[in-house]
Amino acid sequence: MKQAYLVSYDISEPRSLQRVASYLETQGVRIQKSVFLLSLSRHKIHSVKATLGKLVSDEHHVMIIPLSARALEKSEFLGSHPDSFHIF
Repeated sequence: MKQAYLVSYDISEPRSLQRVASYLETQGVRIQKSVFLLSLSRHKIHSVKATLGKLVSDEHHVMIIPLSARALEKSEFLGSHPDSFHIF
């Protein structure tokens, strides 16, 4: 069974930022410049966390928030809306 996760990051170093962004693009949908929505199995989220741990250093910040189906259904966008959000 898959779980939705909201992943955001604050990384100032360009090389690390690009590596994290590129990796997350392979795992989910970018919904803002540094915010991604992922739909992953329990096993896969552990793999994603391990990979992100290798890509960031102690001065970087990555936050992973599990989203319930209800929270995801109640999500709203103001302004532009990511085209591929409907896949979740």
